[in-house]
Amino acid sequence: MALGGFAPLPLPLGGTALDGLTAEQHARLAADLAACVRTIPFAVLVFNMATGVVIGYTAQYGIGTSALPTRVDNGVGDWTIQWEPSYLDEYENAYPVNLKYATATPVTLGTARIVVANMVDRRTVRLNGFDSAGAPSDISVVLVVY
Repeated sequence: MALGGFAPLPLPLGGTALDGLTAEQHARLAADLAACVRTIPFAVLVFNMATGVVIGYTAQYGIGTSALPTRVDNGVGDWTIQWEPSYLDEYENAYPVNLKYATATPVTLGTARIVVANMVDRRTVRLNGFDSAGAPSDISVVLVVY
């Protein structure tokens, strides 16, 4: 059995080309996995600014409504999204939330609507939605934070 009962991990070192990894292959795999974790989005939030209804949420630490950040409606087309100071991984290790940047996109593309994501601090994002005339507007938005 090439990978054993714990496939795909742990990956055995040594053996043949079909039955294990060389040290170089294992090191490359570990480096690629670490790079993926560092470069994928921290969280993706899809929600309607008019109602506050969350359409979908996926984060590195959880999925769905149990993992949602705090959302505050500041008025028409103006929301503040704030994550907890830290989160736990699957092994109960605590990691601080340290967001670098955020992007926001209207769900309905092709319409004359704009949404702007501004970083307030390392764990808070402020969203502002506008219509084609530049007036504040509630829209459905996809927020991606890194």
